[in-house]
Amino acid sequence: MIRLVAVVLLLSLTAAAQPKADWGAAHWIGAGKANSGPLFRKPFQVKGAVRQATLEITGLGCYEASINGGQVGDNFLDPGWTDYRKTIPYNGFDVTAMIRPGANVLGVELGNGWYNLAPLRMWGHLSMRDYLATGEPRLIAHLQIIYKDGRKENIVSDASWVTKEGPLVSNDVYLGSVFDARRQDLHWNTPAGQQRGWRPVVLVDAPGGELKPMVQPPMTRGSLMSPVSIRPVGGNRFIADMGVNFTGTIMLTVPQGRKGEHIRIRYGELLYPDGSLNGMTSVAGQIKGRGVGGPGAPDTVFQQDELICDTGLNVFMPKFAFHGFRYVELQGYPGVPTNIDIIGIPLHANVAQAGNFYCSDTTLNQIQQLCVRTFLNNLSSVQSDCPHREKLGYGGDIVATCRSMIYNFDMHAFYKKVVEDYTDAQQSDGGLPETAPYVGIADGGQTPTTGPIGWGTVLPDLLWQIYLNYGDTAFVAANYEKAKAWVHFIDVHAPDHIVTPDISDHESLDPQEPAITGTAFFYANARLMELLAASLGYENDAALYATLADTIQQIWLRNFYDSTTGFVGHHTQADQAIAMAFGVLPADKQKMAVKVLLEEIEKADFHLRTGIFGTSSLLEILSREGYTDVAVRIAQQRSFPGWGYMLERGATTLWEHWEYSDNTFSHDHPMFGSISAWFYRYVAGIRPAGLGWSTIEFEPGLPHQIDAAEASYYTPNGPAAIQWKRDETGLHVDVTVPPYTKAVLILPKGRMPLAGDAAPGKFHFDVK
Repeated sequence: MIRLVAVVLLLSLTAAAQPKADWGAAHWIGAGKANSGPLFRKPFQVKGAVRQATLEITGLGCYEASINGGQVGDNFLDPGWTDYRKTIPYNGFDVTAMIRPGANVLGVELGNGWYNLAPLRMWGHLSMRDYLATGEPRLIAHLQIIYKDGRKENIVSDASWVTKEGPLVSNDVYLGSVFDARRQDLHWNTPAGQQRGWRPVVLVDAPGGELKPMVQPPMTRGSLMSPVSIRPVGGNRFIADMGVNFTGTIMLTVPQGRKGEHIRIRYGELLYPDGSLNGMTSVAGQIKGRGVGGPGAPDTVFQQDELICDTGLNVFMPKFAFHGFRYVELQGYPGVPTNIDIIGIPLHANVAQAGNFYCSDTTLNQIQQLCVRTFLNNLSSVQSDCPHREKLGYGGDIVATCRSMIYNFDMHAFYKKVVEDYTDAQQSDGGLPETAPYVGIADGGQTPTTGPIGWGTVLPDLLWQIYLNYGDTAFVAANYEKAKAWVHFIDVHAPDHIVTPDISDHESLDPQEPAITGTAFFYANARLMELLAASLGYENDAALYATLADTIQQIWLRNFYDSTTGFVGHHTQADQAIAMAFGVLPADKQKMAVKVLLEEIEKADFHLRTGIFGTSSLLEILSREGYTDVAVRIAQQRSFPGWGYMLERGATTLWEHWEYSDNTFSHDHPMFGSISAWFYRYVAGIRPAGLGWSTIEFEPGLPHQIDAAEASYYTPNGPAAIQWKRDETGLHVDVTVPPYTKAVLILPKGRMPLAGDAAPGKFHFDVK
């Protein structure tokens, strides 16, 4: 799983660093009482020609700012989720074009977000409010106007602002939103707005964290979607099928609403056999049953929103909530909805596309599409496990998929934010949580409040990926001591160098022995620290970690490897593959282990039996050892278990569990998306061989089941690409080498050096 190789240096395109704000006399302000979606208003006069106007602002849990009725920016759910006791992100906007001479109004609407969650008992016992920074919505803002004559004017959040209740009756990340259109004031944030009904704001305490420019790419809207079908299902209900599973919300138009009429919108990933909505795989925190979620909680916490209509035309887009769904159920809709009345609005972090993969096999292409869609669906302000039931940033899921994410998207700024979430959540003894921000979940960790070792590995692993992919040495150096403290924590709690508590190969179909994977992860962490230390020039540390890794390896071999048979542990697919992929089983012992692995695969009729870490390890090792044909055969299977089985059951995104679930497991889970990186590396055959892709290896995979494949990746020096195909005349390979980049083309008959000079190198080869 931990692949210790050099990979791409890619400039971040989505989140350029902002200068730190000077907040001056700005103060945090609030509505002064419990209020789900308060509105805030600040009129101001512009006296003269404006050269520049800049707004720096944040609001917790989330905010939407406007000037003269126009939304500032197009972000959604800013400022994103962090531990607000440590870090409070803010945004800076150039709003010069929005300012006009004379009367102006700065307006802000606040939502609860992750700062004011409902007190749900997730899984019947866990209230996230006990672990998160919590409070009533509040904001801080600084608008600076620089006139052409050099004058400066500062409008800041202070006691001069006014507030009132907005049309949002309630809003919650899990419970959705209730919008009362009868309370809507279309001019509240314009100079034409009425003055009555407003009251003075209250100065409130800061949430405690340091105000910092927002690091991660903002969550933005994707291309609008129309339903592929809308059907009545009885009981004054309609089901709209959006065609694919996606993360976001809808815009609902009600041409002729009746005042006070309630329309309930419910979301789900599946349908029951009778065509009605099945929302059970996306129920928040498995809260299913009376009293499970605590006092006042719904019996079942479905994904839903509600519109209370005003007379006539109503247009509703739920705010401050997002959902994961394919199907939309409307109950109480007046008339018959059409395709223009229900519009899907995808939402995901604004990450730039970095790569493409395509091949001649339909199943593999469909799997790649599942991966890419699932990845985007789970990029909000954290890389989530699922966009509905949990929405949490699990470290193990990131470790399993970060390489695939990086091949497909520019993840530089996003993964820097993930690292900061984990360092914010790190305990004083160096321990790391299972999720960041920390919400109280701690399964299989070495202490009651820490996560399992595979999940904590996210810190050194992402630092290594950021260093190798993006060359961000300064960031790695700034967080090196945090990673060092984490590995020290493991060492302290594993004095015999065996890590026993562990979730192990989560969702594996075979029996698991946690100590095998736990100790292998300890080894991988030590090797990662050796590489990080050496890369930063810390030679003494590098030597110490090399010694630690060697010690762990010898202990692991004595306890878990049988040199007479090649068996690792119970010699399951996962045991064999993880041992080799992690490097804890030395290269000179891998020949026997590979033979055992192939035997286990044959016993399973060329189906995988692996879980979160075993899956990526399996494909990696098979290709690395010359068995890409076997890996492709596994990937192509359309019977249980495998990606093709998901496709056969109608999946448009990856599942959490290999088996089909209609009641529990998520159908939008990136965990098994590690296959995407394998497509790039071993099917098409494009991978880095030097820091920042300064050297590239092109090695066509050439499995007999595939006649052609291609992949491209945007490197710091420009696009790199390979395209190969086989026909009756032989093998044909086209390669693009970026300028000032070295490359090698590896073919069955040998290696061929290539190079790009001032211009990209274009090479074509025919092999008979």
